[in-house]
Amino acid sequence: MLGVISPLLDFVLGDFVLAGRQGRNKERTVQDTAQGVIGSLTSELPVTATPQRQYPGSLPGRSVIDDYYEAIHIRPAFIDVGRLTSTVRRQIEVWSAYREQEQLLERIDVTRGTGIIVTGVQAPYTFKRLQSVIFTVDVTPDGPARIDALYRLIFPNATQTPYWQILGTRIIEWYIPPNWGDSFDETLAFRTEVLVAYDGSEQRIALRNQPRRSFSFTPLQQGEGDRSMKRLLTTWQNRAYAMAYWPKPSTCPAGAPAGAINVQLDAPVEDLVPGGIIVFRLGDDSRILEVSAVDGTQVTLTAPLVQPVLPGTRAFLGLNVHADPSLSSRRLTSRVGSLRAQFRELHSPGRATAPAAPFTWRGKEVFRTKPNWARAINATHHWDFDWVDSGRGTFDFKTPVDMPKDTRQLTFTARSREEVDALKAFFVRCRGRRGEFYMPTWDEDIAFPRQTLNVGDLRLPVSSAGDADRLSNERVYRNVAVRLTDGTWLYRQAYAGGDSESGPGILLDQGWPRTIYPEEVVGIHWLPRCRLASDDMTVRWLTDEVAEITLAMQVLPDVEVS
Repeated sequence: MLGVISPLLDFVLGDFVLAGRQGRNKERTVQDTAQGVIGSLTSELPVTATPQRQYPGSLPGRSVIDDYYEAIHIRPAFIDVGRLTSTVRRQIEVWSAYREQEQLLERIDVTRGTGIIVTGVQAPYTFKRLQSVIFTVDVTPDGPARIDALYRLIFPNATQTPYWQILGTRIIEWYIPPNWGDSFDETLAFRTEVLVAYDGSEQRIALRNQPRRSFSFTPLQQGEGDRSMKRLLTTWQNRAYAMAYWPKPSTCPAGAPAGAINVQLDAPVEDLVPGGIIVFRLGDDSRILEVSAVDGTQVTLTAPLVQPVLPGTRAFLGLNVHADPSLSSRRLTSRVGSLRAQFRELHSPGRATAPAAPFTWRGKEVFRTKPNWARAINATHHWDFDWVDSGRGTFDFKTPVDMPKDTRQLTFTARSREEVDALKAFFVRCRGRRGEFYMPTWDEDIAFPRQTLNVGDLRLPVSSAGDADRLSNERVYRNVAVRLTDGTWLYRQAYAGGDSESGPGILLDQGWPRTIYPEEVVGIHWLPRCRLASDDMTVRWLTDEVAEITLAMQVLPDVEVS
């Protein structure tokens, strides 16, 4: 070992010493210096330097070249066509990277390839040295709903079995529009478990933080449309459809030429995100395309347009839906039919978001959308009590809960998409029955004696002594909302009530912010704390702009004094 190291040290240390000691100790030779260092190293070794075992030579290591050549390469080896609504074409390159020999492609073994057309060279085929071949793959909408195809390339003389894989989901479009002579119903459904104690207190547990969404409408078709509707049901009812969200279209004012990848709209398509689908409709012509990017009113598609989008074409958000297992239809004539179509949207994570509540009081939202009085408000008055009755002799009753459970059902008419969105946002913030809010009764609950409300005064005068006396045992109706002519709402909590020198009145937690004259007061309502009585909300779209929504609210106890 020393014999091997010594020449190396002669070279290295010799250069180092000569460079560092020029002109000093010239009588000392480089060889002496090297020998002194070697001697020092040898004396400090913890083991002997004499080899104890002989090792045979090893094979040379692999290099990058060995990994790259002498193999069959496929690019790309994995294709995800996503949600397939029309034929998708992809190209795959197969390259024989053998430098010294040709390779025979004996065959291609296909697994689950129904509905996929592959064109290129026909096996058996001999790849020359370093030759590549392009295969064209057309994935059609005809075939199983789930795409999971595997193509194995059999090269008998190759060291491996290369393959490519195609994944995706086939979806066909439900292109039959609703009949706007009837409503298009959109239902949002949360799920809440409400545990009620014997004293009436509640514990509400959210079992679903994202609402499920379903749709119901009645298409009316004749002739070819009737035949298409029946064909869609008989061939695809057990699979997923792509369907336009009919109530909220946008428009392509200028259209887009064939080959374009960007489409300009007049308004953003609500909830459209990259990876989603968009539906273009003009008359009976309908197309579904996948979206790669959304920038305001500009939509970028994943592939260039095969056919142009004509000016005036409407654009809809595309939904992934599944039909109910049982649907009913009516045959009006041999050529005319109607269907009560019912669809459920497939899971779409993170879609149900809502802005913050516009009006709050005491840390909770105040829901003050005015109902449509053309639809009667239905009120149910319920008070829990138990009959103590053996069926013989005297009997009595017991009241475990000392408060009412009033429920009010109100119908709201939204005259624009913005008003519909506001009501849907309120429902999402409530998460069905879980959340709490304040809501005016909209009744003339308190008889106002038309007196001036002085600034800073803590008293609300009332005409009836009964309105003041009821607060002594009241657990639900402990808050009032005063509505003024200028649109201002004033919320106050009622502490107590009674008579005074100026008549009966209600004592409030806050004074009036300014002097309020009697003619400014539009109405005074009780403002109970509430929750929704149902986890479902149905939006009945009467047109693509106007909708009706019915909600039921149940009152809750509210006796805390802040």
